[in-house]
Amino acid sequence: MKEKKYTLLQNMKYYFTEVKRYRPIMFLMMAVSILISVAIIIVTTLIPTVLISLLTDGKAIAMPILLLSLGVAILSYNKLMMAQRSFMSGVGVRIVRFSVLIISKFLSMDYEQAEIESIHKAYMRSLENGTGNNSCGTEAMYTQSERLIVNTLSLIVFGALLTQFNPLAFLLTLAVGILNAYLLTFKRQYREKTKPQWSVIDSKRHILKRDAIKHENGKDARIYNVQKVYMERVDSLTESRLSYIRKEASIDMKNRMLSDTAILIRDLFVFIYLINGALSGAISIATFTLFFTMMTSFNVWIQEIVDAFHLLNIASQDINDVRTYLEIPEASNTHPISNAEDITIQFHNVSYRYPNASHDTLANLNFTLNPKESIALVGVNGAGKSTIVKLILGLIKPTTGTITLNGEDITQFERKAYFDLFAPAFQENDLWALTLQQNVSMSKQDSDTSRMHEILVRVGLGDVVDTLPKGILTNMTTNIHLDGTSLSGGQIQKLMLARALYKDAPIMVLDEPTAALDAIAEQNMYEQYQKLAGEKSSIFISHRLSSTRFCDRILFLENGVIVEEGTHSELLKAKGYYADMFAIQSQYYQKEDSIDEESISNLSAHSEA
Repeated sequence: MKEKKYTLLQNMKYYFTEVKRYRPIMFLMMAVSILISVAIIIVTTLIPTVLISLLTDGKAIAMPILLLSLGVAILSYNKLMMAQRSFMSGVGVRIVRFSVLIISKFLSMDYEQAEIESIHKAYMRSLENGTGNNSCGTEAMYTQSERLIVNTLSLIVFGALLTQFNPLAFLLTLAVGILNAYLLTFKRQYREKTKPQWSVIDSKRHILKRDAIKHENGKDARIYNVQKVYMERVDSLTESRLSYIRKEASIDMKNRMLSDTAILIRDLFVFIYLINGALSGAISIATFTLFFTMMTSFNVWIQEIVDAFHLLNIASQDINDVRTYLEIPEASNTHPISNAEDITIQFHNVSYRYPNASHDTLANLNFTLNPKESIALVGVNGAGKSTIVKLILGLIKPTTGTITLNGEDITQFERKAYFDLFAPAFQENDLWALTLQQNVSMSKQDSDTSRMHEILVRVGLGDVVDTLPKGILTNMTTNIHLDGTSLSGGQIQKLMLARALYKDAPIMVLDEPTAALDAIAEQNMYEQYQKLAGEKSSIFISHRLSSTRFCDRILFLENGVIVEEGTHSELLKAKGYYADMFAIQSQYYQKEDSIDEESISNLSAHSEA
């Protein structure tokens, strides 16, 4: 995936366009903050000159000091208030606007796209570099723009005044500032050149940090004493990252040495000019004070401008990462689904190969899911069962072949309308940090609580809900809510079943969501689920063949190919793959019988064939 490259001005325009959409009042806040900051700089720079002028003229200074102090105090208070609001607004843009845009993009983009390694890395870079902390681009662009404008305006105001005293001093000061800006480009260019390398290191460190705090890793970390191995890996990545930081520091040190030398030469010239002028009487004490104060302030303003410009360029690099991810094109199919009642899904010579794989996971599949039919996909691990489910759901697209819905290619349908046809429950599942009610209803805006309660009871969660402090309004997980509740693996899987049933879609899909249940509980759950599903089309996946005996049709997969097809009784009579695996599995649940060695031999022979 090619990284986007935009100029600083292009990224500033993009950023402030988003600010305008998010909160346009921020422009007024920035303008007021800038005016107050410049006013404070002008007043504080002129105060010493005004007071010395009053003293040399023999005038009282008590009242002017009081008024000036009061004015500065009022301005400083307002600056503090505006700075706080500006800070919160900058944080808001970063978190509420850009973080939400990035995460929303990830949650809505094609599943197959999200699985691509380069796109996932782009997603991680956009989050970490673009929105990870206060110095990231989507906040720094706001704060550093204000900083640049404030110091530039101050430089212009006093630069015009300085040229009245000594144009050469102004030009020399400006030249030193330009030199500093030029020297900083070396550091920035090195950072941009090496960013592909150190950003990968940062991503790996982030992943290690995430793994360390995962609750499910806690037991292994202690029992297997993983701390030493883990810290060695962390230290290795940290050392690799420090090598780039040290190089940046080395470039920065050399730049500082050259910059400080130029500043020293400039200051020698200015001080010689001031001292000669004061000794000859060409410059008054008040003028001397103003000139000296301005030159001292010039150092600060120019350095602030240079630093702000440097940080804006770094922020622009971060925003490049954000735009690279947000501007990834997505499918925009708008073809409507004409009939969502009697649905027929057909596979026509469908093959699928995962990215970078050496062989197909599925090869030339042909089968049909008829209206109101229940089918089971069974077979050993890696046979391709879950891949078929992903294809049916439209999460991935066939490498070759076509999948049709009522005769039309499913890739042309509008995605949301197509997804609405399915109510899946997956093998990999977890709770969202939402209420139990929201975990069941998900995209539903208005929940039918009585129907939800009925479904929760039917899937075996009625007693659990009764014990929760707020019933279905209880928050799930403690990741966000301190009063949240955790559920066991089996309870979570029952909740996934409840979610699928509550959606009430035309086609139900169960991709081994009951793996945490025992065999008898799984069989009861599947049969109960089938009753609740009524006359809907259903797809069941299970390793336990006894759980899918009730299905209208069973497809047995081996190495991505359908090797047997029929009802439970038909497949047993055929005495093939299915019958042998069923015989082996059924004896695991018998107390006295030993496992049928003949069935194992037959199954092995079938697999080798």
